[in-house]
Amino acid sequence: MPEECFKGEKKNIASYTHFNRIATIDAYILIVNVEKNNIKNYIGPNSLCEIAFGFYYKRKVYLLNDIYEPFKDELEGWGVIPLNGDLNKLGEI
Repeated sequence: MPEECFKGEKKNIASYTHFNRIATIDAYILIVNVEKNNIKNYIGPNSLCEIAFGFYYKRKVYLLNDIYEPFKDELEGWGVIPLNGDLNKLGEI
């Protein structure tokens, strides 16, 4: 969840608002999984929640980069699509 979108809101309210959008809007989810603290393709707890919520509501979920290895089984099982840095692939899928 982009923190800049919810500045000043309590975490629980911001999370509820964001997850409600995932549940009610017919759109895909793009997770920007860049390197963080020298961890390649990092996916944090909030992003993992977004992915799980997207899976539950049958949204297509894309990763900007490749699969984050610690969550590989879940991500592949949930049908997450890695773009490997190429946003042009969004138009092809």
